[in-house]
Amino acid sequence: MNKFKNMKNFLWCVEPLPKNTEFEKSSVKTINKITTAFSSTITPVSYVSDFNPITREGLCRNEKDQILESISERLKEYKIKRLGGAKVIYDFAEGLVSKQVSLIINYAEKNNFGIICVQTKAKSSRDKLFLGSFAETLSLTSVKVPILTINPTSSFSALRKLLIPIDFTGSYKQFFKKVTNLCAEVKAKLICYYVVPTPSGSSILTRATKREIEDIAEANLKRHRKEIKELEKISADAKIKFTFVSVNSSKQSVSQDIISFAKENEVDLIAVQGHAGKARGFLLGSTSRQVIRSAHCPVLVMHD
Repeated sequence: MNKFKNMKNFLWCVEPLPKNTEFEKSSVKTINKITTAFSSTITPVSYVSDFNPITREGLCRNEKDQILESISERLKEYKIKRLGGAKVIYDFAEGLVSKQVSLIINYAEKNNFGIICVQTKAKSSRDKLFLGSFAETLSLTSVKVPILTINPTSSFSALRKLLIPIDFTGSYKQFFKKVTNLCAEVKAKLICYYVVPTPSGSSILTRATKREIEDIAEANLKRHRKEIKELEKISADAKIKFTFVSVNSSKQSVSQDIISFAKENEVDLIAVQGHAGKARGFLLGSTSRQVIRSAHCPVLVMHD
C-alpha cells in the first residue's frame, strides 16, 4: 500500500521578509482549514542566504535568531490554530532558486514532513496567475514529499471531494493508489476525471456528424474499460466512495475542462501527477501547471 507518511506534519514555505504580507494572509484561511481537515501541525520554514535579495540589506550571518523571531512574531498575528515552531534554513552560498528548493526538500525529507505547502503568486499583468520561480521550481522537482499549492484565489472549507484527472498513461495506476489511500485516511469521496480525446479542432470534425464523434469517443472508452474496472476495484478495496466521469474534449483546453468541472461540482482538492526534471517539465506545464494557476481550490502535486 502506498500510504502517505506523517500526514500530521506539514511544512509551510514562508518568506523571511515578505514585501506584501497581504498575499501571505490570503493563504492563511485556507491553510487553517486544511490543517484542521488533516488534524496536522504546520511548521513554517524559511530559507535565508547572504546573497538572497530579500534579506541582503541589514542582515548578516549572526542575525539568524533575529530573523527567526521576526517570522514567529509575524505569523502569530495570523492566529493559525495548528502552528508549529518556525524554522530557518541558513545558507552561506549564493541564494539560487534551485539551491533554495534543494535545501527545503532535503529538510522536509530528513524531518519526515508529510506535505510541503507553498503559495503561488499573482502578478497584475492581465490579472493572470503565475507560479513564481520558487513555487514553480519546487513543483517541477522530483520529491518524495507531495507539494500542496495554494493560489491567491483558492478557497477551502472541508475535504469532502477530491478530484483526480487521469489519462491512462505512464504510472497513472501508482498515482491513483496514492490518492485513493489519501481519500481513505480523510474519508473523502474520490472523483476520477477523464477527458476523452476526440478530433475537435481538426479537419475531421468539420465533416463528421455528432454521432460519428460520439462513436470515436465510445471506441476510446472501450479501450480503457479494463483499466476503469481496476480503478473501481482499488477504490472498493480502500472502502471509499468513487465516481468515474468521462467527458468528450471540448474546444477549450483540457486544463480548463478540469478547472470548470472542479468548480461546478464543488471539489475541495485537486490531485495532479507531476513529472520531474528539466527535460520533462513541459509535461506538468501542459495541463497541471495551468490547473495549479487557476483552480478555485488547492492543488496537490505528486511526482512519479
